[in-house]
Amino acid sequence: MGLKEISKDIYNVDAWMDEQYGKVGSSEREEFRKEAYAYCVGQSIHDTRKQENGIIESIQKSSENKTDIS
Repeated sequence: MGLKEISKDIYNVDAWMDEQYGKVGSSEREEFRKEAYAYCVGQSIHDTRKQENGIIESIQKSSENKTDIS
């Protein structure tokens, strides 16, 4: 299903969502909303963990490069 073209560069996304997943409040639309939300939360967790791993690796590299002064 394609998007309904309103003008050259504007499409009616609400109409497309209604066609693909049903009207707002329908069981199909709610299931899609839940899956989309779960995906977004999962992606956020993934991105945070990736960022934390980069920070940890950076700290490990900087501590390996320092020599102990006794």
